[in-house]
Amino acid sequence: MRIDYNKAAPAGIKALGGVYGYLTQCGLSAQLIELVYLRISQINGCAYCLDMHTRSLRKMGVKIEKLALLQVCHEAEALFDAEERAADFIKANVTKPVVGYVAGFTAPEGKTMGHAGAIVSGSSGTAQGKKDALEAAGVKVGQTPSETARLLRAIMGR
Repeated sequence: MRIDYNKAAPAGIKALGGVYGYLTQCGLSAQLIELVYLRISQINGCAYCLDMHTRSLRKMGVKIEKLALLQVCHEAEALFDAEERAADFIKANVTKPVVGYVAGFTAPEGKTMGHAGAIVSGSSGTAQGKKDALEAAGVKVGQTPSETARLLRAIMGR
């Protein structure tokens, strides 16, 4: 029998809704947020949440292959870009603050420039898509080297 979390823990459900609202206000895509929630549900073993987030992602058009391989995204390079795989590793294994830098924010749309011009697939290969994936894992991401340094100093308290 499935627990009705809306009845059992209404304050918890309200808090989760607030987190979701905050993440969407920050500009993260609904699909990326749902992928992060699905992965968290896999890690903590909540069958209710696994079902709910899987159904939500299927309604968004995410392929079943991507959902089936989310747990091993580090081995599924054809479906997950490097930043999505890094974000998954950080969520599962890192407890200390992480700062990252994503190049390519100044590249003209549709143009690849140096190592910032990795293969683009939908929005996941764009600089913004990479930033979104890392931020969803709790990484503070700079868009310039100087911004990245400021973020690092702030975390270190300097």
